[in-house]
Amino acid sequence: MDLPTSISIDDSGHVDHVYCYGDDYADGDFELMQFTGLRDKNGREIYEGDLFEHKFGYSVLDDTPHSEMGVEYGVVVFADGRFGVRTPGWGVRSLRDLLSRKGHLDDMPDSDLFKMIIAGNIFENPELLEAEIK
Repeated sequence: MDLPTSISIDDSGHVDHVYCYGDDYADGDFELMQFTGLRDKNGREIYEGDLFEHKFGYSVLDDTPHSEMGVEYGVVVFADGRFGVRTPGWGVRSLRDLLSRKGHLDDMPDSDLFKMIIAGNIFENPELLEAEIK
């Protein structure tokens, strides 16, 4: 979808129409996503509804990280007045803390193995979320 030039909202607060250069989209052809004000390790803007990919592994003492052990996906949500990542079995964790490696990533090596990136969003890549739930 192109970048909208304007959005029409009806009296009940629902998006009625999105206007773009060259194209117009009627209701149902788009999803609006709230920007969190944060970016992933690649500089990509993070929006509510984005799917976080967290590659995890383990390390032994001061050794380099062992090979990648798995991947978990979480959904960026707005809950309790802040943005967080909802992951199965963990509930909602602070998005800012996860990006800054606070908490469970404090002692992990600073390598790509333990960093989180945006893998897609729930609207365009629902299969990533479905695979995590199974």
